[in-house]
Order: sequence, then C-alpha cells, then structure tokens
Amino acid sequence: MRKQLHLIDLGKLRKHDRSYRGLRGGVKFGAARRLGGLVAPEYSTGVVARIESDREFQGKVDCNNRGLAYSKEGQYDKALLDFGSAISMSPDDAIAFNNRAGVFYKKREYVNAVTDYSTAIHLAPNSAATYNNRGYMYSGKGEFDKAMSDYNTAIRLDQNFPNPYRGRALIRQKMGDVKGSEEDLQTAARIEKKGGR
Repeated sequence: MRKQLHLIDLGKLRKHDRSYRGLRGGVKFGAARRLGGLVAPEYSTGVVARIESDREFQGKVDCNNRGLAYSKEGQYDKALLDFGSAISMSPDDAIAFNNRAGVFYKKREYVNAVTDYSTAIHLAPNSAATYNNRGYMYSGKGEFDKAMSDYNTAIRLDQNFPNPYRGRALIRQKMGDVKGSEEDLQTAARIEKKGGR
C-alpha cells in the first residue's frame, strides 16, 4: 500500500469533519499520532502533515482540504483534481466549486473560474464571500461593471464583510470616484476595527 504525505489546513475543518475529531484541543503531537500522522514544524500555523494510505484518504472534506493545501503550495493541477473529486462526490457543494474557481483564476483560466463561481452562487445564493471572489476576478480582468455588481451584492448580503468594500473602493478609484473610494475604505476599516470578518 503506497503512503502519501497529505497537508490539512485545520482552519478549514469543521467539528463534524472526520479529520477534526482528534485535534479539538489544538495541534499537538499526541493528537496527530492518534490520526496516524505527525506535526510538520514548517506548518506551525495549524497545518498538520499526515501520512496515510491512498485508500484511507477519501471523502469530499478530505479532498477539499487537500485541494486547499495543494493550492496554497502552488500545485494547482493537483488541487484541481482534488476539488473535482470533491465535486463529483457532492455536486451540490458550493464551497468546492468556489475553491476550484479560485484555482482556475490563479491559473488564468477565467472562463472556468466564472463558470465555477457562478455555479457556487447558484448553489449558495446568499454567500457574500463567493460574490466577493467573483467580483475580485472580474476586477482583475478589467470587467469593472460586473465586478461592481458582485461587490454590491456581497455588501447587500453581509454589511460586516470588509473585503467587498475594499474591492469596490479600488474600482471607484479607477473610475475617478475618489470620495466614494475613500468612503468604502473607511467603512472597511471600521468593520475590521469592530471585529467584522
């Protein structure tokens, strides 16, 4: 049986996830050993390295988390495979579509990114984060009207989310609306100061 090193971002795990159960008390050597793995010192921010068989490493949550780790390491093709596996196991998983869209964006595969962000929005129409992400992608492509629309929707859905205010501020600045840009930046700073997400 072949062994592989898998990285899991503990910040992305939820209590119901299989991998999280042994780590509730934080990242500890004992907890990692109970999971059949070890703590990687170079990932002291909460990423655990686990060694386990390919057969044991399954499930949409595991694929999604491994995809996030691969993406963070710049291994985009491997990340896409894992997100694709998560989606095929659960085609209604908006998070996996959103995560895969982010990788497509990093690879400059904008058509695929738009498709996945739009699918994620269709599956979870109240996700301010997904609208923000698609707005960021549109902004990067210079499609400011579409980006502005997505940022406005994200703000409407969650007024305590500073990122769409910052994104909208950049667009307003590029369009010559200095006052509007400053207002959005001030709003984002106020939200962050109050502890908004």
